[in-house]
Order: sequence, then structure tokens, then C-alpha cells
Amino acid sequence: MGVEENEMGILCVGAAVFDYSGKAVGAVGIAWPVVRGGLERMYALQEPLKHACAQISRAMGYRG
Repeated sequence: MGVEENEMGILCVGAAVFDYSGKAVGAVGIAWPVVRGGLERMYALQEPLKHACAQISRAMGYRG
């Protein structure tokens, strides 16, 4: 999660994608301007994003 860490007025959330060996090989992130949703939106997006990354990881053979 990022709260205006690199750019003022921008929030973001991200999660890792793993391959068959358990190695992190990528990530998916979502960023948006704070005027389009604050911390509530960031917390609401965490679980759906983690779920999506878990699905991608499983498709890449990850079984962890």
C-alpha cells in the first residue's frame, strides 16, 4: 500500500505474482488520485487484488 509515498495526491496498492518455484516474478498494482477515493478505497481493493494475483500465480504453477 502506498499513501502519497512517491507522488502527492496518489494512492496505490500492489501484490506479487509467483511462478511454479515460488519465486516472485512480477506484480500487479493499482494507482489512483486521492480525489477518486481515499484510504477506504485502498483497503477495499487489497483483498480483490491479492485474490487476482493468487489466480495468476496458480496459472503459472504456484502451489504455495
